[in-house]
Amino acid sequence: MKQQFERLLRDVVNAGGATRSALMEHLGLSASAVSQMLNGDILPTLKRLDQLIEFLHPDPDDAEKLETMLLWLRAGSDRCPSEFNRRLFMARCRNALSIDKLAMASAIPASRLRRLERTVYAEPTADEVAALSMILGQPLKDGVFVAESDAPLPEVAESPTLMLPRISVECLAEYSAKMDFLNFVADNGRGFLAFHLLPAEAAAVVIAPADEFGVALPGKLELILGTGRPKGFMRLDLCGRSSGAGFFMDGEPAFAGGGLFTPRPGKVRAAWRLPVLQANHIPEGGAHGQD
Repeated sequence: MKQQFERLLRDVVNAGGATRSALMEHLGLSASAVSQMLNGDILPTLKRLDQLIEFLHPDPDDAEKLETMLLWLRAGSDRCPSEFNRRLFMARCRNALSIDKLAMASAIPASRLRRLERTVYAEPTADEVAALSMILGQPLKDGVFVAESDAPLPEVAESPTLMLPRISVECLAEYSAKMDFLNFVADNGRGFLAFHLLPAEAAAVVIAPADEFGVALPGKLELILGTGRPKGFMRLDLCGRSSGAGFFMDGEPAFAGGGLFTPRPGKVRAAWRLPVLQANHIPEGGAHGQD
C-alpha cells in the first residue's frame, strides 16, 4: 500500500501545479523534508496531509484515499485494515459516494463512518451494517443478507448502475498473486465508469488496445475484472505472464462484437489470473462500451 500512497501523493502534487518552494512555505518544511516526503522516504503526519490537501484542492475522492491509506500505514502492520474496513471502503468507491454523501443517505454521522472505515477496532452495530449494506448494494459482513434486512432507512434512489474503478494496464502490470485485488484496485483506481447489471464480484475495469492483452483485434478491449466468477458468466481469465512482462487471455471464445476470438495461450504459464466477467470490443474511434 505504501507504493500506491506515494504514487497518488505525487500525482496530487503534480496535478496541483505547486512548486517545491511553495510547498516548503505552506507546510513550514525544509527542502530536504519536502523531497523526502514526495520520494516516499518519510510519511507525512495526518496534520501535514490535511495542510497539503487544503493547499492543493485535489479531487475529493483522491483526498479521501490519501487520508485513509495514511491512517492505515501509520497504524502499522499489526493494525492492517480489517475485512470490514476493506469492504466498506471499496463499496463506497464503487458507488462513487463521499463519506458526507453516505452519511446523509444512511443517517450515520460522517465522523462515525470515518471511524468505521479506517479503524480496525471500531465495531459496527447490526443496524449500521444492515443500513450500509442496503445502500451500497452488497453485504459488508458475511451472513448479512441485504434483501432480508428490516432496518428502517431513508429513501435512496435505486439504480442498477454500478460505478467501477478504472485501472490502467501500467498499474495492472504491478499486480501479483500475493496481493488482495480489492485493495490493489482501491489503491490504484483512477476515476470511475458506469456499468449496468453487473454482479457484486465485479471489481474494476481496464481498457487498452487489444494487442496489450495478446488479442489480435483492431481497436480496444474493455474488460470487467472480478474477484470471483458467478454462475452463468463466461469462463475467461486475464493472466499475467510468469516470465517477462505482458498479459494474455485464457478461456472460452469471446469478443463476438469484433470477430470471434478463441484464446490460445499454448504453453505460456500464468503468474496470476483474474476472472473476466465481461469483455467489450471498442472499435477504432469508439468509446466506453456502456456509454
